[in-house]
Amino acid sequence: MKYTPENAKKMMIDGVVNIQGTVKLDNTKLIDNYLSISRNAYDSGNSKEAEEYANKVLEIDPTNYKALYLKGVAAGWQTSGMNNRIPEAVDCFALAIENCADEQKLEDLKETVANDVSKLTLAMMRLRCEIYKKLPSEENAISLFAEAKNSLDLVLKLIASCGFKPKEFRGEAATMMNNAAVDAFDGVIWKDYTNGKPLILTNKFGVSKYKLAQPNDVSRYATPSKYDFDKLLARTDACIKIIEAAISIDPNDDEEDLTRYKNLISITEKIRDTYSVTYNPGDLYVSAKWFKEYELTDKAKEARDNQIKNWKSKKEETERRIHQKKVDDYWGAHEEERKDIEERIKSLEKEVSDFTSSADYKECNEAVCNFILEEADLLKKLDQCGFFAKGKIKAQIKEARSKAKPTMDKLTALDKRIEPKRAEIKGLKEKLANPIQ
Repeated sequence: MKYTPENAKKMMIDGVVNIQGTVKLDNTKLIDNYLSISRNAYDSGNSKEAEEYANKVLEIDPTNYKALYLKGVAAGWQTSGMNNRIPEAVDCFALAIENCADEQKLEDLKETVANDVSKLTLAMMRLRCEIYKKLPSEENAISLFAEAKNSLDLVLKLIASCGFKPKEFRGEAATMMNNAAVDAFDGVIWKDYTNGKPLILTNKFGVSKYKLAQPNDVSRYATPSKYDFDKLLARTDACIKIIEAAISIDPNDDEEDLTRYKNLISITEKIRDTYSVTYNPGDLYVSAKWFKEYELTDKAKEARDNQIKNWKSKKEETERRIHQKKVDDYWGAHEEERKDIEERIKSLEKEVSDFTSSADYKECNEAVCNFILEEADLLKKLDQCGFFAKGKIKAQIKEARSKAKPTMDKLTALDKRIEPKRAEIKGLKEKLANPIQ
């Protein structure tokens, strides 16, 4: 800089001074001061002030990556149920990474941002889950699984714009969603429906025991109305969507998905079999009683049964994947043992093949097969013939069995000689399929 403001003042004289060249103000100390205030405010939990001072820096230098980062993280932690500022934070993070020229600092920045994005996303999911658990309305359910989708979209946006992936958060988010749905159903949805009381019970034959009653029986049994019944179905369907979203959000948590499928099945079975209740005060000829008012139609119950069947099938598929992964992991760590077993199976199968290919074994086996066919034909004739022909055919069967017996006994003896090898092959194959006891 040719002239500083101080030098210019010293050189001032009466009249007009002609200064040539570019005059730039050095705002380094001011920027550092604002950054320090912003950082201290953020560290002390004052995100609003941290954002304000980060903005002061950006008014001076719009490309300052430190200020862009602080603005992003401060904005993100000001997220509320009514104002999600995480997308704004992600935009600031992307600009911070774009404007960081120092390669070493850039890598550190990326790692910091990765952690922050995960923490912010989980905090937002936790907020949505807490809101839903307290008020499990359809609208809050929609907000919850929409937030899950939005979080994944933000991750893809970061990968596309910055070339890095935030720390994994989907498993924890999925667990929070599942737990929120189950807590909401058990603690609010079903409790609201039954007022914490049992529905009218059924007897041991499964027939509804419409209890002869007085109106004060509401103190003992739940008596949900048609309005309660419709509300239950709507809230439960939204709850089910949250659990399904929890399953889909993370493709690598099969163990946890088993629990989620169980939850889906249990909740759906419960609402499939429920009903609303109404009271008939009776008259001179009819006793007062509580009785079923509304329940799902047969078609609606069939639809629920199909849902349950689908989830049970997926649960079984998940169990198979879990088992196969355990098998693969085991043999990956015991490669030599696996090779030894496979070689032993191959050797035993050759011995069995050589034995059963011998002329003696093949001759006995063929003779027994012919006898079985002959016997089956005679038994068919016996079943179809008249009363007077049965004696003759029974005699033929007896004779055929008598002739075949020595050969069958010989084949049995030969099979006993080879049976230990067949049994060993079976055991070794079972070991390969299920090495973990």
